[in-house]
Formats: sequence, C-alpha cells, structure tokens
Amino acid sequence: MSSTLQFIFYFLLALAAGALVSYYFYYKKSSNQFSKSVTFYLFALRALTIALLVFILLNPRISFTLTEIQKPKLIFAYDNSESIKYLNDSIRLQQNIDIINNQAEQLSKKFDIQNITFGERVCDTCPLQHSENETNISALFDHIDSYYQVNKPNAIVLITDGLVNTGEYPTRKAEKSGIPVLSVVMADTVAVIDYWIASIQNNPMVYSNNKFQVDIEVRRTDNNIVNSEIEIYRKGTLVEKIPINFQKDEQRIKTTVMLNAPKAGVYQYEVRLKADQREKNIENNKAYFAIEVIDAETDILLLYNAPSPDIGFLRQSIEQNKAYRLDVQHVSSFSGDFNKYSAIIFMHLPDGDFGADRFVVEAVKQNRSIWFFVGSKTNTTILNQLNLGWNFSRTGKKLDLVYPVENQFYNYFIIPQLLLSVIDKLPPLYAQFGRWNVVNSSEIAIFQRIGSVETENPLLLTTIVGNRRIALTTGEGLWRWNIFLNKNYGNASALNDLIGQVIQFLSVKPATSPLKISVKPIWAKTTNIYVDAFVYNMNFQLINDKKVDLLIEGEDTQNISFSMKPYEQYYRTYIGTLPVGTYSVTGYYKTDSATYTDKKTFAVADINIEKQVSIPDITFLKNISGNSDENIFYNTDLDELSDRIGKLIDSKPRQISNRTISDIVVYTFLLFLVISFATIEWFLRKYHGQR
Repeated sequence: MSSTLQFIFYFLLALAAGALVSYYFYYKKSSNQFSKSVTFYLFALRALTIALLVFILLNPRISFTLTEIQKPKLIFAYDNSESIKYLNDSIRLQQNIDIINNQAEQLSKKFDIQNITFGERVCDTCPLQHSENETNISALFDHIDSYYQVNKPNAIVLITDGLVNTGEYPTRKAEKSGIPVLSVVMADTVAVIDYWIASIQNNPMVYSNNKFQVDIEVRRTDNNIVNSEIEIYRKGTLVEKIPINFQKDEQRIKTTVMLNAPKAGVYQYEVRLKADQREKNIENNKAYFAIEVIDAETDILLLYNAPSPDIGFLRQSIEQNKAYRLDVQHVSSFSGDFNKYSAIIFMHLPDGDFGADRFVVEAVKQNRSIWFFVGSKTNTTILNQLNLGWNFSRTGKKLDLVYPVENQFYNYFIIPQLLLSVIDKLPPLYAQFGRWNVVNSSEIAIFQRIGSVETENPLLLTTIVGNRRIALTTGEGLWRWNIFLNKNYGNASALNDLIGQVIQFLSVKPATSPLKISVKPIWAKTTNIYVDAFVYNMNFQLINDKKVDLLIEGEDTQNISFSMKPYEQYYRTYIGTLPVGTYSVTGYYKTDSATYTDKKTFAVADINIEKQVSIPDITFLKNISGNSDENIFYNTDLDELSDRIGKLIDSKPRQISNRTISDIVVYTFLLFLVISFATIEWFLRKYHGQR
C-alpha cells in the first residue's frame, strides 16, 4: 500500500473510531441532559479528540514533495599563483580582473556564480593576490568533485595562464569530471624574447671516477640566428661549457654532455644558459640537477682459451673506468670460483674444448651475468644448447664481413650519440655466416648489415630473464673500430662508453627489496617537499599497513626523522620546506626477519618555479577546453565574456524536487489539538451544568 493510501485509510479509520465512541457517550447513554445543539458540539469535540489520538497511535507515514527553482551554477576559478604577475603588466592585470568581475556580475542574473582561487591550494574565501608559489590545477578538479557532487556546476571558467608546475596533469581529470571548461588566458599572448632551460635528464646515481651523461633541452621564443652557451657548475666551480647555436626559426635544441663523477657523495649541479640582452626574465636561464656518487668497484672476469686482439682492446677500454677491476685469465689457470665477479666475459667460448666449456656451463647454471663474444672458433652448437634466448643456424665455415646498423627502438640503455653519428662509417667485423633467431625477451642494440643488405641478425644483443642479464656480440674485430676512431676522430671515447654501458648493464644487481622510495630530484626552496614510499608483499601487491620510517640527511642541517603515513595504496609524507642544499632520504621497513632500506637523493635549489616560463601555455588551455576555439577567451575578448558564455552554456533554471517521507508522530501540533479539543469539551460540559 502506498503511503498516500495508507494515510487516507488510517485517517478515515480514526474518524470512524472517534465518531463511534463519541456517539456512544452522547446519544446512547440515558444520562445525557444537554440540549441538542450542545450535545452535537460535545459529540464533535470528543469525536475529533479520540480520532486524533487513534490517528497518532496508528502513526501513518506522510509524504510530500518540495520544489525549488535553482539557477545553473558557474564556477569562476582564478589562478592565484605568482606567474600571473610575471606574465602581465600590473595595471593591465587589474583592469582585466575588474572586467571579468563585471562580466560575472552580469552573468549572476542568470547563473549562480561561485568564485574559487587555486595555486598551491584551492580556496573558496582567499583574496586574489597572485602570491602562491605553485600552480596545481588538478587539485581544483579534485575540490570540485568533492564539494559539488550534488549541485554540479554547468561550467568552469578557468582564469589562468595555463602554466602547471605541480600535481597531476589536469586534462584527464577535466575530461573525467564531464564539466565544460571555458579558459580565459590571463597573459599577454604577444611573445616576448625569452630563452630557457626546458628540461634536464640524468641518471641520479653514478659510480665515482666514472663519466655520466646529462641531456639538456633549451627552448626560446625568438627566431633569429643566435649563438649562446651553457655553463655547468658544481659547488660554484665551472666544470663544463657547451656552445649552443640556434639557426633561424629553430626554437629547440637538445644537447648531451658527459661529466666526470667526483668522489662519493651527494652533489648539486647548476646549469646556466647565457642570457640574451633582450630578455626580460632571466630567472629561467638557470636550472639544477643532483646526483649521488657511490664509491663501488666492480670486479669483471674475462676468460679466454685462445689469444685475440679484442682481449687487449677490452682490457684497455674497461680499465679506463676506475669503477671496474678487470681480471683477465686463461681457462687453464682459472680456479672455477665466480663468486667475486659481478660479470663474466667469455671470449670466443664455448669452443668445443671440454676443459674450457665446463666453465661456461657452470656460469650459466649459477645464473651469472655474462657477455659472450662469438668468433670464428666459437662452437655455436654448444652455445645454442645453453637456451639463453637465441638460436644460431650456421651455414658452412665461411665468415662474413658485417657492418653495424643502429636499432632506433632499443631501450635497455643509451647508446652513445657520438658513436651513432659515425656508425655507418665504422669498418666491418668478422662474423660466422648463418641466421640468428632471437626470442622476445632479448633486445637487439645493433643489427648486422652485409654489403648493402640490412639483416635482422644481431651484432650486439642484450637480454634479461629473471635475475640473469646476458649480452652477446656476434662479430670479432672491435679493435678495428678502436683504431678507426682514434685515427679519424682523435679518440675512441664513444666506443669506450658503449663498452662501459654494457658492463654497467651486466653489473646491475637485481632489486630484491620490497621497499621503494620515490622523491623528485629537484625542489624549489619555497615548496612543501614530499616523499613517497611503496611497500610490496610477496605477490608484488602494494600494502600500506606496516610501519615505514624516513631519515632526511643534509650537508648543513640536522638529521630529521619521520614516520610515514598511508596515502591511497602507498605512503606519502610531507616534510615541509628545506634550506638550499643537497639531501639524501633513506626509508626503513622492518619485518620479523629483516630490515629493508632504500635511499634516494634530492636537491633544494634557489629557484622560483613560477618564473620558469614567460609565455602562456595556449596548447594546454585548448586541450582542457575541448580543443574548441570558441571556448578560449583572450584579453581582447573579455568585454564579450558574459554574452558568449550565455550562448555557450544553458542558462535555464533547474527545478529541484525533494520528496520527504516522515511519521505523523513528529508533528507535535496534533497533540496540541488533542489537548485543545479535550479542554474545550470539558469547559462546555462544566458551563452547561453537567452533574
């Protein structure tokens, strides 16, 4: 039975009960001495009193619908970060804000306008001062998703320069919200002359006395021919200078530099781009990166059964790197103990000699990292039987002259760019004639070319299977490349770097710790720094119900300890701001059987991330606004803001209906009526002289 029918049924039932009881008292009992009119009034009052009491006792539910007319909601989201001040003239900026406020006031006749500011945080009541040190637009969409689920806005008017420098990239969150975004570009779109360091990429951990690679990208808004330079400093000392030469209309240059790692420790480097005299913003002409240098020597074994010129070349190349100790042994003098070696080089082994080949079989059985050099005397039949990720079908005893060809899609490590630039000029190596079949777990770094035909045979191949790392070189005569490079280019550093990359690939220890610490390598001194930790169980599933501790160590600060807090499926701890300098962060995770640690480094630099770019990001604003030009407003469009938004966004009021169901006992006025009717009945009976 519906609540309405139930209400009517109980109401009629109560009236009937009241009428019957009252009729009995005033019409059936012989003692009634009142006049007809008084009797009727008394009958009615008692009937109503009893009916209301019965109705309250039956307690039917009553339902009703409240209808409210609401204006559609518009959120005006203002970028409150410092970059707005840097990209606008102060007077013009205030004029534009005033225009937007006037346009919002006009829109308020049809829309419910809600103002929000965002920057480091999202705020509904903060003043618009453009003073916050970061721009986090993704947090804006998180805020709207949390606080406007019921009364969802019809659109978001995003008033910003589009320069996002913290948080997640917000485009996906904007799409997920389903709310249209209209972008107001709060910046002068006339390009100013600006040169800046767009990105720096480097390995955060290197070996002492070793070279490490740094990739630097420089961008500009200018189109003229300009010669500039980059200087790299460590602790105020110039360590490298690189020329940067922009051609006409060239707006982006990527360059690579190899730096020498100092002794063990944590180091911050400053990269300075020589400023153009026409630049107004030179804050973004400098950038920083940090490295941790570890003092670790790696032992490498080279085992051979027959002499080869490549042995002498490899000895010379590997021993240039002080992080590696090379032990060259003939199989006849080797004890068979591989335990002290991080990687093993088998020169032309296996070769069919049991006394030598048993070491190859034992190294594979022990899951060692191995670099095989295949030469004319290598027994490829035995090599195939090791099942290491390849199979070679040899045709006759002929040797081919094979030339190197770059694989542009190789991912295991970076092949030196200098070597790739001359790879088509290198002399050929000698390789067994046949066909190599490579499984999916292997990646070919360099292919073979025979004559003018590029083949799918590997010249250099690497593979990772479980904890095992394997490298395979299928040609002999690397010493020829060494002589060619020294003769034609003055040195063979590019080839030595390749050898070092392969050795480092083989020497890397497999990760076994369930704890992983993650922290951005560079932070601004005004930024609230945070550290993430990931803990995995035996099934490699993230868990966050265990205790994880952090230790922050700096050069000139006291050590700071934290207990990490669960965050989503992992851990995150905010440690606040820190003075300029280099720091290490170590995580500690204890189980019943062991304590696991993981260490990372980061640097705090004297930079203002809000000054890193001098032009608005129009591409981002178009993407977040649905790639529609009509959803983008520039300075010249501000006077049309209310008219265009009124056409783009539906301004029809919404009718909101809320249905409410409640028990009748909650209405206290019914009890008041009961008391009132009973009191009046009692008064009338007394007044008319009831005995």
